[in-house]
Amino acid sequence: MAYTKEQRKKAAHELDNMKTMGMMLSEAFHEQGIDYQQLSADLTDQTHYITPQLIKDWELDRAFPDITIIYKLSERYHLNPNELLYAKQMMMECGIASVNVRLLKNISFSIELFLWILYYAKQILPFIAVIVLFFVLRRMVP
Repeated sequence: MAYTKEQRKKAAHELDNMKTMGMMLSEAFHEQGIDYQQLSADLTDQTHYITPQLIKDWELDRAFPDITIIYKLSERYHLNPNELLYAKQMMMECGIASVNVRLLKNISFSIELFLWILYYAKQILPFIAVIVLFFVLRRMVP
């Protein structure tokens, strides 16, 4: 099945704008200068023992917080609990939790940047070669 140009463009746009639960939490934590020790102490209660490492695992989408913790995080960091729950549900249904989405996006960006550098290097390389040749020949001729 061949996809139209519009379909490919829409899919690329959706992929670029996709945020995992970890990305949402990470942005909120960094915007508000989170102290992992303090947050873990605040979230730990009779039924949940939260460690700083567990919070980092949430940010990296290696683990997901319990629904009651999601609501606590939503209140504290002014996040939309529905968006967090939807992201968690989508990731679990699609199996994206086992894939590091941030890593894939960074690799994709790096490849795209490298290709642009190659493209422009190919355009500029003949000009640079002429300049280098000019200076080499200039030094040879007294």
